[in-house]
Amino acid sequence: MIDYWTGPVLPAMTLSPSTWMPLVALAVIVAGVAVGMLVLAWRSRRRIADPAPEPAPPGYFHPPRRCIPPCPIHAPSDHHMADWDKQYRLRGIFERICPEHRTGHPDPDSMAYLRDHVGLREDKLATLAMHGCCGCCVVPANSGGETESAVP
Repeated sequence: MIDYWTGPVLPAMTLSPSTWMPLVALAVIVAGVAVGMLVLAWRSRRRIADPAPEPAPPGYFHPPRRCIPPCPIHAPSDHHMADWDKQYRLRGIFERICPEHRTGHPDPDSMAYLRDHVGLREDKLATLAMHGCCGCCVVPANSGGETESAVP
């Protein structure tokens, strides 16, 4: 007999608990194993994609009593970016944030400290000093229109 609203009518099937309980238990086990495999795959993917950050250069952080200027933390020099906000980058330098454009510029004291006290070579300093520049780290050197970068 066919019911046009619900389709063929099948005789009622009765399953005893001894028939369907093992099937439910097996489905729960399979689902648990699948979820566990997905979690392990997710954790291993994140571990590979997020490597450990670079450590700060040795000797960069020190107590105030052991500070030798120039130091971006304890003894900043009098440069035109001294009153800008400061942030530490994982690549090992402090940056000053331009208040107008919100662009990060290497802190001159940070670069001088890394050169004078940590002993980084000029080529490494030049690599660290690369930044997306809005031009605000450049200051006028004299009234003749020549400019000079505040970043060494």
